[in-house]
Amino acid sequence: MLGKTKGKFKINNEEKCMKISITRCLNSNDKSIYDNIYKDKRLDFKSKAILTYMLSEPINLKLPLSELMNLGIDGESSIRSGINLLIETRYCQRYKVYDHKNRIICGKTIVYEMPYTDDEKIKRAKLSADGSQITYYLYNGNSKIDFVKSSNDI
Repeated sequence: MLGKTKGKFKINNEEKCMKISITRCLNSNDKSIYDNIYKDKRLDFKSKAILTYMLSEPINLKLPLSELMNLGIDGESSIRSGINLLIETRYCQRYKVYDHKNRIICGKTIVYEMPYTDDEKIKRAKLSADGSQITYYLYNGNSKIDFVKSSNDI
């Protein structure tokens, strides 16, 4: 269950962490990571490391913030600032998923190996009443994309 705290959404109170449901958008067919990540001067080394780690993980991974914190000596605020830089530079995108009654059921994060374009920016996603389909509403006008969801999508 999501609760609202100071303008930010959190998932349950039992673990103080942000869960990232990672959907990777890779531009190549192999698992190698696009090398322009390392050449992007807008990113600090922390953000590059976080992005590289997230891109190396399986698709539709639910990644607690605490797992990222356990990989090194960085604390919660450091990891969050790295993820926020990835969002600002368009390597990550966050959006809310609503149920058929327009209630927020979760937050999602998509990770890209190259910055996404304005045409790919998701405004929100809505789950169908029977739970079999997710409709993604994009910011570019009235565009929407329907996807049949898999069991791991939400």
